[in-house]
Amino acid sequence: MITTAAGDPILLVAHVDDIETVGPCMDELRLVRNLHDQRFGVKDVDSNEMLGVRRIISDDRRYVVISMPGFIQLMYHKFKAHCSNRQRNIPWPKDLMLSRVDDQEEVNKKVLARGYRSLLGMLMWVNRMAMVELGAGTNQLSKMACAPTEAAWDAAVWQLEYCYQHRDAGFRFDR
Repeated sequence: MITTAAGDPILLVAHVDDIETVGPCMDELRLVRNLHDQRFGVKDVDSNEMLGVRRIISDDRRYVVISMPGFIQLMYHKFKAHCSNRQRNIPWPKDLMLSRVDDQEEVNKKVLARGYRSLLGMLMWVNRMAMVELGAGTNQLSKMACAPTEAAWDAAVWQLEYCYQHRDAGFRFDR
């Protein structure tokens, strides 16, 4: 564990090749950043703009919440024309299992033209960064990426609606 001189923890949240650092003192965060830069090379990005990630640190610095409301809002607006006003309290339609259907090439082309793969990629990003509960659904949607059906599209839109309605949810890291 990395701690400050005062004994407070510095959190490093790694997502493949992205590392988020959170701590009570900017000077100590810069020191950690510079050590990583010397060893690996670092490209600085403002995660609130580049990744759509929001970090909330409690006043007593006992926890950090990582969520993606801005990114989810952009995702929703991109596909808003396909959404309804239905309330989504669960991230995936109950008992739905997707399976490929052969000989639906025209349907597949229509669903792909709507942006199926783009929506799927965005949902996978939200799943990885802030909403673990999307995982089973994005797995189902991923197996349909080559030949998506209308059922796959409807399920992807379901997940989008769920994300939008719960956009302030995220991962909470406690001390």
